[in-house]
Amino acid sequence: KADMIVVGTHGHNILQDSLIGNTARRIVKDSQIPVLVIRLPEKSQ
Repeated sequence: KADMIVVGTHGHNILQDSLIGNTARRIVKDSQIPVLVIRLPEKSQ
């Protein structure tokens, strides 16, 4: 059994996902164990 879930997120923009993405949000909401969400840096162009 896992002790913790670590999720990376890369919200597309403020309007879509202000803090964390939809997948990460669902994991945080539904998880029975602690979840660590790490915001990934935006890709440089």
